Amino acid sequence: MKRRKWMGLCLLAAVILLAGLWLWRNYRREQTLVTPAALKEKYKNTDKGIALENTIYGVSKKQKFQYDFACDFSEFPVSVQEKLITVHTDRACREESRIITGFEIEKRENGSKITVYPIEQVMQTKSDRKKDTGWGSAPVYYIAIRFDRETKEARKLDKPCVIPFTLKTDSAVPKLSAEIGEDGVFRLVWSPVEGASEYRVYNYVTSEILSGGENAETEGARYGYKNGYLSYEGSTKETMFEGFSGGKKNEVLSTSHKNGKSFVIGENYNVQGEYYVTSVTNGKESVLSNAVGTSDLRLPREVKEDSDILYNRYQKVEELPLSVPVENIDGSVQERQVLYTFSEEIGVWGKKQPHYWYRIEGTGLTGYVVMEGDSGEHYPETVGAPSLNGGIVPEDRTDKVPQVQPKEGRGGEETVPSLDSDYYIQADSAAEEWLALNLIAGREKIYIGDFPELTEPDGLRSIFYQAYYQNPYIFGIEAFDCDYSTMTLEVAYLYSQRERERMRREMIKAAEEVVKAEGILSLGEEGRMKRLYDWLAGHCTYDREAFSKTRETSFQKSGADTYEYAHNAYGALVLGKGMCQAYTDAFLLLCHISGIEAAAVSGYMNQSLPHVWNMVRLGNEWYHIDVTNNKDTTGVPYYLFLAGERCAGELQYVTDGRAAGGTRREIGLAEDETKEYYASHGLVIQTAGDYLPLVETALKGNKEIPVIRRGSGVSEKDLVNGIRQVYTRSGKQNELENHTWQSVGKYFLVK
Repeated sequence: MKRRKWMGLCLLAAVILLAGLWLWRNYRREQTLVTPAALKEKYKNTDKGIALENTIYGVSKKQKFQYDFACDFSEFPVSVQEKLITVHTDRACREESRIITGFEIEKRENGSKITVYPIEQVMQTKSDRKKDTGWGSAPVYYIAIRFDRETKEARKLDKPCVIPFTLKTDSAVPKLSAEIGEDGVFRLVWSPVEGASEYRVYNYVTSEILSGGENAETEGARYGYKNGYLSYEGSTKETMFEGFSGGKKNEVLSTSHKNGKSFVIGENYNVQGEYYVTSVTNGKESVLSNAVGTSDLRLPREVKEDSDILYNRYQKVEELPLSVPVENIDGSVQERQVLYTFSEEIGVWGKKQPHYWYRIEGTGLTGYVVMEGDSGEHYPETVGAPSLNGGIVPEDRTDKVPQVQPKEGRGGEETVPSLDSDYYIQADSAAEEWLALNLIAGREKIYIGDFPELTEPDGLRSIFYQAYYQNPYIFGIEAFDCDYSTMTLEVAYLYSQRERERMRREMIKAAEEVVKAEGILSLGEEGRMKRLYDWLAGHCTYDREAFSKTRETSFQKSGADTYEYAHNAYGALVLGKGMCQAYTDAFLLLCHISGIEAAAVSGYMNQSLPHVWNMVRLGNEWYHIDVTNNKDTTGVPYYLFLAGERCAGELQYVTDGRAAGGTRREIGLAEDETKEYYASHGLVIQTAGDYLPLVETALKGNKEIPVIRRGSGVSEKDLVNGIRQVYTRSGKQNELENHTWQSVGKYFLVK
């Protein structure tokens, strides 16, 4: 009896000990804190950029800047003196972005004092042209100190010490952004300014654009705004503008059908360069807002003239082209899907004439075609299928040109919990890892004053989005804002921290089980990528309901959004459904666990729909992979798989800079296209004749005709004629009635 009692006590003690060890382990985990100093030490050898100091907000337009140097520069040649401190409009502070400034050097007992003041007025607004306005009205300026301030001898710094500054004005600066509707029309939208009587819109363009050249990137800030012209576009009392160069609603051209219905034949004709907005309060105009560029958007203009289908006549539905080449405002051309809706219109002689009204996806271009088939011909209600993409990101509510002076900071006092081994943080800088750790910890207020790059508005947004996209554990964020007076990033979440942590654990467990069950780690690098792609494409379904919901909100997050799962790895790995963000995050997490270096990329699919996809590293190059566009969602297997930069461009993938993924690393983007799925399988067709052997082989083996990718000179019509030739020679022309064909971008498939 005593022995049993003794054993029971021992067992109880063991349980208590194990429980204590578990509690101690978790307590220690919670107490393992990371400081900004530790992160800076971790990344000290990887920082090869400029040495940034905290931003100075809201200085006078005629502000002089003074800095003390231990070295006496008063006797140095002018050629050296004028390069001690320079002012730029671009944070890289290259010579081309330098603006003209005045300088004074005062000899001191312990060195010298250098004063820099404005001479060149950069980016003059309508109000600036009436008076001397010092620095001008550019959104941000950068002071570059190029010599050591502490040494008595002149020592040039390896990299300049850069101090950003913004200007104070009597009217607040609007937060400007672009809006591209489902009709492909470009509009400017901005936040309202209290008390503003009007808003003024400005356009910055280069002489090449003005003379009729392509709408190429102006890179105004990078060149000190010397390579272009700032013109006044007009004013409005609203917070939206689309009356570019003439006030004709974005220069949308339309014509009318005989029944009075109108349709659009062109749009975006006068959209070009970069746009800025100012506010006017009590007659005082603000400085320029942040810039909105148009060169990367590839906005649609019109159907290429020799391919225009307006008024065309067709005998059969199968003859309707499912895509047409559309010319963009920069002169580039891309294939866009055509969506048809059937209608019987009254003809000239009172006879009902079958028509298809069409809309070209991602544009506002519309029109109609006439069907001249037999009277008994069956015409489906719709022909063609819309694309299913649409990324969604946390709303950026930050002040893009802040003017408030910060209060005394609390630098060095902040900490954040470290993560256990289940997590893999992907970051390129101390500031990025700081944000990632805080966001994973669910912090609603994050102090950023210890990282100068986060005090600069552009740097803050860029690093926030990099952390958000490159770490699949960060999700459920509705919006973020910044209180520059306290240097605090404020984050609004859609889930509680407990709920997010539960979801993270479940998604990690699901990903680990996939890697184990599929034998991923036993495969070579390319084999692992393909196996992960195949699993995800086969086990995750595109959530069309969530797509419709997010499309209604123009792909913006809402506090009432019940489809957040569709935009993170939890949706894809645990629930088995989601949109492009879910596919991308899930693939990224699977790659992390499988030892594959991968990244996320954000941008546009067909230059109109927001989209995210992945890049993976092979050797010293990065390749594109898009799991979302697979056989189930588009009919095209491996739509973008191990593609280089040229192939991705031909398929109309365009990055938007928010998450450049591999492009921001020091290795190159792949130029090699031999690894791309269709190239490596001999499915890239340069002539219609190349397609015939593939059709014949499939027909003989009673197999599906393979999906192919068309070269630039191969038309859909030539491919259809080739199919008919092969079936006719084989005596199986009657079987063609059971087949339909479709173009999806550059791809051609037979069903």
